[in-house]
Amino acid sequence: MQHIKDMSNYRIEQAEQCLKSAKMLIDAEDYKGAANRSYYAIFHAMRSSLLFKTLILVSTRRSSATSARNISSRTFSVSNYPIS
Repeated sequence: MQHIKDMSNYRIEQAEQCLKSAKMLIDAEDYKGAANRSYYAIFHAMRSSLLFKTLILVSTRRSSATSARNISSRTFSVSNYPIS
């Protein structure tokens, strides 16, 4: 899971760098270049958020699997559930 966190942080750093470049390009009146860098800032930020979502799903599945193991380890007696 640490690998996913590291990759997510790396992609956020890429997004921040692209946004910084976009601001510089706007100051230089290079609007096409700024639009390009803005697009990639959003692209990297979304990729980071998808990794973060994956991290949440992985941790949720692990806790669900643990719960399922705890339930399956219990023994149920048929005599506890009479048939009416």
